[in-house]
Amino acid sequence: MTLRGLNFRRRRQWAARAFTLIEVIIAIGITAASVTAMLTLMAAQGRSAAEIHARTMAANLGVALAIELERLRDSALGVDGDKLDSLAALVPVNTSADAFRLVGALDGTRVTRESDAGDPDLRIPLADQFFLIEVRRLPGGMAYVKSDGFLAMTATIRWPYQIRTGPGPVDAVGGDLVRGSRLVLNLAVGP
Repeated sequence: MTLRGLNFRRRRQWAARAFTLIEVIIAIGITAASVTAMLTLMAAQGRSAAEIHARTMAANLGVALAIELERLRDSALGVDGDKLDSLAALVPVNTSADAFRLVGALDGTRVTRESDAGDPDLRIPLADQFFLIEVRRLPGGMAYVKSDGFLAMTATIRWPYQIRTGPGPVDAVGGDLVRGSRLVLNLAVGP
């Protein structure tokens, strides 16, 4: 066999083992589509995990909410010495368009009146005000009657109320409560 014939045979074997440009482009396209699909699934999973965390924190707000309502009851001057009457006067009935508004911290441990959020002792920084809590008295058979000895209420917790935009305590923008999530809790406060 001649040198020329040997080179031709080697080139043909090498060409049979190599990829064509079209095969390389197809492989890159398949890889790009696979990576894009994986990133999309990971982003959706991250959003789902964040929503589960927020729902858990909202459910945990029930304890902090009860503590804040009891604090407000105890700090009230009271009508004829009855502090529960004073708390009932703050909270409108469920059929009202108005609500007694509170805000809850993102960590689910602190609740304060929306109007008191700037108070240094009760303060929840704007960037941490993730939950809006609207409290109303229950109507009908659960309506407040002084002789019953308890005030039954429903609390609608909606989020995100504020969305953190930076590291500072006021680095936040208002959230979209219309498209956001909500959780409804029923609770009662005694004298």
